Amino acid sequence: MTVARYLQPDVLADLGAKMVFVDGPRQVGKTTLARLCLEATPGVYLNWDNSRDRREIRAAHWPATPALVVLDEVHKWRPWKRWLKGEYDAHGARVRFLVISTRPNWVKPLTVVRTRSRANCLRNSPSTASWWSSRVMSMKS
Repeated sequence: MTVARYLQPDVLADLGAKMVFVDGPRQVGKTTLARLCLEATPGVYLNWDNSRDRREIRAAHWPATPALVVLDEVHKWRPWKRWLKGEYDAHGARVRFLVISTRPNWVKPLTVVRTRSRANCLRNSPSTASWWSSRVMSMKS
């Protein structure tokens, strides 16, 4: 059973006008959030850790129709910021980008200021007592 994510309405609303960056610790539901967004909006999920997806990202073969492109862990690619800005400038009217990462503070404040009109940054935090208690219990064992 997939539980709705609290950020989903904000992400979908922001994707109508700009790129969205979501970060957060491991296992808080960032990929699930992305997949839920893909259920609401047609598109494609690409993970930098997958070699086939990595080739797709570098080739920038985006869908020909309006679509959501989810880029997971793309921050591991050194020129990702400049590349993504160029892709958004060229295809932003048709393609919406949702970029997710586990790395904290991966979008530096200066980058956010420069791209404020192009992007919104959100933090996906663990939001349930059961999530916190499961982590505490796993640390004790």
